[in-house]
Amino acid sequence: MIMTFSPARKIPHNHKQQLKLAYQHTSYQILMSGKRISLHIGRNSPRMDRFLNQAGYETYAIISAANPGSKRAKRTDNRARHQALRTRILRSNPNCLPTIACANTPCWPDEMGWLVPDCGLSEIMNLGNQFGQLAIVAGQIRTAPKLAWLFHRAQKNSFKRKRMIHTHKLLTHSDS
Repeated sequence: MIMTFSPARKIPHNHKQQLKLAYQHTSYQILMSGKRISLHIGRNSPRMDRFLNQAGYETYAIISAANPGSKRAKRTDNRARHQALRTRILRSNPNCLPTIACANTPCWPDEMGWLVPDCGLSEIMNLGNQFGQLAIVAGQIRTAPKLAWLFHRAQKNSFKRKRMIHTHKLLTHSDS
């Protein structure tokens, strides 16, 4: 059985910036019928637009189960997570395609993942959280792919507490 993973605490700002740069310099390869479409964060891809148009899709997400929390895991664990993620995705979307995220650095391994077309973004973000991911790639036809950062339980609770405190201050100060 695959255990899900959630980072215990919020990502420090400087670490998030480093991760953002790493994710932006990664090439996200969609594998299909012997050919590849290469995507990069923030860059339009006419080939991806043609694929989406021909297949009749509007949106997509790329998700991986590898290296939860952006911490290097054993290859066998990553493979098992990859298959578990595939099983979960196929329950609601049989049209997923394999992907490989190729980091622009020799010290980080390629990560297997899945392109999920015309998916509910919140559903995929939920899945990313369950598999301990910090971000997913999200895109739509004629638009450059973007990083979608995920909130984990610790981050959600912190955000809720801050929002509740802020709301309380607004309510108590508006009474005076």
